[in-house]
Amino acid sequence: MALTLLSAVVDGPLWHGVVRFAIGWASGWSMVLVAAWTMND
Repeated sequence: MALTLLSAVVDGPLWHGVVRFAIGWASGWSMVLVAAWTMND
């Protein structure tokens, strides 16, 4: 929900692309960290 609101607030294709990239990068890293955490445990 917060991501949808953020995308709606951001105006312009360039900024939209930057935000989408940042979200994808963050979610990718969080998945990697979670996987490493669960494998370590």
